[in-house]
Amino acid sequence: MIKLTAIIALFVFSNSSLAQSSRAIDSLFQVKSYLLNVKHCINQELTVKEKTTQLKHFITRASTQEAIFKRNATVIIKNKQELQQVKTTLHFILQSIILYQEDIKQKGKSPSESLYLNKNIALLVDKINYYCKVEEIEQQKNTPKKR
Repeated sequence: MIKLTAIIALFVFSNSSLAQSSRAIDSLFQVKSYLLNVKHCINQELTVKEKTTQLKHFITRASTQEAIFKRNATVIIKNKQELQQVKTTLHFILQSIILYQEDIKQKGKSPSESLYLNKNIALLVDKINYYCKVEEIEQQKNTPKKR
């Protein structure tokens, strides 16, 4: 009876941790989509007004995206130093979006912020893809095989 209870508890725990990981992956992909949309906006040929309007929308959503990222990256990224580094990278990207918008308003362009955002968004998206893939592989290893 005790063995059966322990097995059931282990099964419930593993299923809930798998579900938590799946939700975290989905949430990180949501942040990835946000970042790719920002990058697209930066690279798109738009009028100053159109670009600032889109950037304002991204800036409004930035704190929500950062909170989603921090909460879910903690579930996926096991290395604390790497976790802190990716959180910091996202934070700097979000700050750079604000600087980019201000430069666009004042000067109509911002090559240095554009370069920074293009480079760092691509790197962060690659890291999101990498860590989510690693987590998916871990999930597959820990999922009991059906007979």
